Amino acid sequence: MKNIPMRMDALSRKRYLRSELARFVKRDGFLVFDSEGTMSGRGTYLHLDEESLALLAHPKFASRLSCPFQEGELEKAIGGIHHDGN
Repeated sequence: MKNIPMRMDALSRKRYLRSELARFVKRDGFLVFDSEGTMSGRGTYLHLDEESLALLAHPKFASRLSCPFQEGELEKAIGGIHHDGN
């Protein structure tokens, strides 16, 4: 059986295919969008649908992230997902 690469969304804790998630890596105390998925370090994965993005507004869920987003990185990730047709 083929091993399907699954990752957990850091906010909802649901599992998705890795290709459905945006990867962020901690750099200088901020989360930076890893568009290629090749940056070194432990990644934080987010499913950038409306439901998951709404969780960011709730402190209970936002506290699951290791640090805040670097300015513009979340928007960059959302734009990249939408331009890819996902």
